[in-house]
Amino acid sequence: MFYLARWIFTGVLILTLGAGVAAYGAWDAPQEDVTLEELDTVIAGLEESVERARRNQSAHPDFLADLESYLTDLVQWREAFDDVSHEDSWGDYHGRDDEEIQPGLVFWADFHERDYDSRFGVVSDRTGDYEVILADGVEVHERGRSGGAFHSSSYELDASRLDLDPSGWREMTIEMWVYLESWGPHGSGYSRLLVDDADDRLQVFVVDSFHRYNSNSLVVQVDGYRACTEENSLQLRQWHHIAVVYDGDAIEVYVDGRSQDLRRYRGQNEELTLDDITAPLWIGNRRSGGRGFQGMIDDIKIYDRTVSSAEVRRMVR
Repeated sequence: MFYLARWIFTGVLILTLGAGVAAYGAWDAPQEDVTLEELDTVIAGLEESVERARRNQSAHPDFLADLESYLTDLVQWREAFDDVSHEDSWGDYHGRDDEEIQPGLVFWADFHERDYDSRFGVVSDRTGDYEVILADGVEVHERGRSGGAFHSSSYELDASRLDLDPSGWREMTIEMWVYLESWGPHGSGYSRLLVDDADDRLQVFVVDSFHRYNSNSLVVQVDGYRACTEENSLQLRQWHHIAVVYDGDAIEVYVDGRSQDLRRYRGQNEELTLDDITAPLWIGNRRSGGRGFQGMIDDIKIYDRTVSSAEVRRMVR
């Protein structure tokens, strides 16, 4: 049985590598984007197979190690195709300025100069459907992760408003880049990145050593479910990419492209739903204040669908 499984896995790897070769050969061809998407799909499928083998212990340890090594090589190969520019000048996007709005992308604020109206403190999003009304004192900093960025210089600043209502959605993904300057009031505690109007059905916030949460982690709440990421998954004064993926039944959280082993606190046996989220959403604090975020937030994206692990990796690059 072991040898049969080994041959099957070997066949999968050959097909995977063949897809990679096809993608490489099509680098200059018109079908480049389609080929790369197919390669991402193959990588995502192999990742799921490896993860399933880990959980079920259904593969010999040596063979599983080989699979993981091949998967790492494929991921690195895929990253070699990335032509993202790393310009840091004001108003320049890290990538293509004509990047298309992806399927299911409902809101995207990259806080670039072209979308910022300083007269009214309003930032328009790239989809053209929404805008962020910045609180007094919140600014668009010219040295963000990719051009400009939302910048709150004090945890005492009020929340910034986003009139987006995800209640009733069956799925949702939230992603953003964050740069922490402090953990919260007096340099410790916790501070909010994104919450709903009632501040009890959708919360994304950071903590250092508050309550029972892991130190230096991200906490996510959807409906009655709440969990935090691994200890020391976040650090001060460096950019981190976070992604919260809700598929209608469960939540997965990524930090810098890596899926987190979540520590659950409540609600793990309850049915999760977005039905009770109350609009509007608030960025950088709760509506009533008191738990403000101090630092920068960039490239906030909200989807009405789940994104795959391969998509998350592409977001990080």
